[in-house]
Order: sequence, then structure tokens, then C-alpha cells
Amino acid sequence: MNIIFEDKFDEIDTFEAFFKVFFLKGDRLLIPYINVGVSNHPLNPSEELLHLDFCYVICLDIALIKCNSEIILDNTLGKVGTYDFVYLGGTNLNENVNVEYQVLCRKAFIQILENTKMLASFWIPPRQNVISNMSSFQIESFFSLEDLPPNISQLFS
Repeated sequence: MNIIFEDKFDEIDTFEAFFKVFFLKGDRLLIPYINVGVSNHPLNPSEELLHLDFCYVICLDIALIKCNSEIILDNTLGKVGTYDFVYLGGTNLNENVNVEYQVLCRKAFIQILENTKMLASFWIPPRQNVISNMSSFQIESFFSLEDLPPNISQLFS
């Protein structure tokens, strides 16, 4: 099974997803996500939106990042060639706020884990006053980045 998907990035829905932090190293961005929705995509060719329990979104050769319309990284000077905007978002679990990112980059991909699961319903991490359908231990382990896939670990070490 393929675990890295570079095509049809616009068919990935992160706006109802959850994350804790994003990791920026040079011109590379990593966001570990819970509950990313996919449809009309190699992961889920149907039109019905299915949700991934765990995945990573990676953006490479970044020229610009906006967070809620505020520029947080402008690396456009000297950049030439084809760059595309990737629109990301979701609920930051550390701050319990919704965030929108616009990332101008040369390449972006989503990577699932060997044991990533999909549901038609939402994956809900443990939060105050919310009934969860996920293990706190698994979530903390995932967000700790202790077991990153080797290709991602190489990009961000």
C-alpha cells in the first residue's frame, strides 16, 4: 500500500482536523494531524468524505506562510519557478482555537501510517467536555514525534 500521496492535494480537508503544533525547519513544514478528511482521492476514490485517524502533512520549499491571514514566514525573495498555495487548517488542541494556514510551496504531500484507519464519522481526540473515540496514549505518542517515519525524520532532523 502506498503511504505517500502527492497528487490531488486539493481533495484533502484539514479544516475539521486536529493538530497540536507545526514544525518548521528551514523551508520545510510538518503538521501531524488527526481527522483529516479525504474524498475523490487515491486514499478514498468515493465522493463520501472519510476521515483518517493519523497522518502527516508535509510542505517543501516554502516561499510563504500565512496564519489567519497574517504572514508568519516570507521567504519569497529569490524564489523562482512554480509554487502553489496549499490551504490547511484545523483546531489547535493546545490552544483550542481554529487556525487557517496558507502555504505557498513547491511541493506538498500527505503521508499516512502503516496502520492508519478511515471512518465516515469523525475521529475525536480526548478534550474537556467531549466524548472521544481515540486513545490518549496513542495521541500523545503521535504528537510527540518519537516514532516519525524515517523519510520524515530525515527531513526534520
